[in-house]
Amino acid sequence: MSIEAIGTALIEALNRNTAALEAVLAAAPAAASGDKPKAADKPKAADKPKAADKPKAEPEKSAFAALKSDLGDWLGEFAKEEDAENPDGIHPEVTARKEALRNVLKQLGAKALPDLDGDDGKITKLHGWLNDKAKKADKGFGVGRLAADPEPEGGADEGDLGI
Repeated sequence: MSIEAIGTALIEALNRNTAALEAVLAAAPAAASGDKPKAADKPKAADKPKAADKPKAEPEKSAFAALKSDLGDWLGEFAKEEDAENPDGIHPEVTARKEALRNVLKQLGAKALPDLDGDDGKITKLHGWLNDKAKKADKGFGVGRLAADPEPEGGADEGDLGI
């Protein structure tokens, strides 16, 4: 197809588009003539959405509530099934994490977590410790681990079948 044929086809399509647009504008005389809408055409206050009709967003968690949730998840990460294998009834990782948290709270001048409620600076520091140090520390037991898994009873090797 030559450039002249393409130009001709384009002009024909533009003319058809213009004719269709003029037909649409002719069908809506108020909009085409520039008339202002009448008071009866305006939406009434009752028709407008009210603030109460809009879906409400979830209320944001306070910094303390978010910290408390994150600490709860971190402390409860180990399943209860493992606790039964440990003679003390608690996985050593849980004990180590609780002790680490107690030490950090002591450094922040608090005896318990609720003592930090309302102190955004200390809450930020504790959240930073949890995310930057506690969850990323590697003390030889794996990343984020503070204690080793308990040894199975009997001291048998996993490869030892006891034969």
